[in-house]
Amino acid sequence: MRSKNHPHTRSLSDISAADTPTVGGKGASLGVEAEPAEGVLAGVPVSAGTHEGRVRVMLHPAGARLEAGEVLVCRGTDPAWTPLFLQAGALVMETGGAVSHGSSVAREYGLPAVAGVAEATTRLTDGQRVRVDGQSGQVVILDAPESPHATGQPGDSFQTVISDRF
Repeated sequence: MRSKNHPHTRSLSDISAADTPTVGGKGASLGVEAEPAEGVLAGVPVSAGTHEGRVRVMLHPAGARLEAGEVLVCRGTDPAWTPLFLQAGALVMETGGAVSHGSSVAREYGLPAVAGVAEATTRLTDGQRVRVDGQSGQVVILDAPESPHATGQPGDSFQTVISDRF
């Protein structure tokens, strides 16, 4: 017979928040660690790899254009978004998890991806440079929107922007 203290014999009222596993640590909510630092957005890692590129925020796939290597930032995806994955360098979604459409397709295409990034479509802006880490679930903002590096021009690379300044 199992002891009263065995985890499988405790009632739900006996389980504390400390017993609940999370992806993050202290301050975690729904498995997503609280924002670790200024300029870093946290989410659920859903497809490994890292990519640095310019953000392209999209709210709907119809008529959308994505330049090669841009970071696709959206609320979530369904099959209508799939053609955009051919151009994307990485994916950041506000919703979804490890088995959501965007996560599955990102893994199939080898794209780094992070899901569950709160308000990603409003916190990130077109042209902003970010590093997406699909292993840690972090999106690191490399320059602020008002920075001279964030031109917002599709297809601009960091090297192009720097060489234009000198």
